[in-house]
Amino acid sequence: ATALRYIPSFARQIEQIQEAQAARGWDATRRQVLKRLQSLSPLFVALLIHVFRSVDTLTMAMLARGVGRATPRTVRHPLHMAARDWGALVFGLLVTLLWLLVVA
Repeated sequence: ATALRYIPSFARQIEQIQEAQAARGWDATRRQVLKRLQSLSPLFVALLIHVFRSVDTLTMAMLARGVGRATPRTVRHPLHMAARDWGALVFGLLVTLLWLLVVA
């Protein structure tokens, strides 16, 4: 299913490569089969490079999302404010108020 999603992308890429090669004077309209296949080699090389880049990007995205992970996802636990947390918050507010009184 994922491969089918990339068919239009590859078709656009082939068109772009053909336009770029035509701008360089590339001619793929030769009648002889062997010469025509030989003239298509720049197209295949450029398309192969594009495919490898696309596959690499897709692989990195899938790994970042955890697709195919052997271990289960971690569970997020709710955080609760402890006495130490409240103390740090009050201390930070007092320091901020003191600083505002001194500066103003």
